[in-house]
Amino acid sequence: MYKSIALSEPFVWLMKYLYPFLVAVVTTLFYLDSKDYQFTLIIFAIGLLDWFFRILPLKEVNIEDYHLIISNDFKKDIIHIDDIDNLTTGGWYLYITRIHFKRKTKFGQTIKFATMQWMIGFGISDKAKSILSEIQTNIGKQENKQPITPD
Repeated sequence: MYKSIALSEPFVWLMKYLYPFLVAVVTTLFYLDSKDYQFTLIIFAIGLLDWFFRILPLKEVNIEDYHLIISNDFKKDIIHIDDIDNLTTGGWYLYITRIHFKRKTKFGQTIKFATMQWMIGFGISDKAKSILSEIQTNIGKQENKQPITPD
């Protein structure tokens, strides 16, 4: 049984809501340095698309008593870990974890979250790593279960 443990990075909400402002500031600095405003608009559009498709969809994920508590700041869903179909972790600096569920949830069949890090940019925390590997082992055990058939 797990106590309430955060699996997602707690500072992601800061990126979710500060990132568009940073994109605007950086592109303004480019604009002040450049005489070509089209280049600045292209950089601004790329930054906003990056934010919209990569950072904004990230969820907050906690685990408590074999349940994932998933939130996107507006709605919340509680899902048992047995409903996890697949789990992958990877990334360059955010260490994105993707969880695919067996059934559709309030957030769809797949969610993404930035995994709790040891220090910013230095890898996934040991606690999050052990919980994710335990969940992965649990998924493997579920796949190997044979249905009981009467003889």
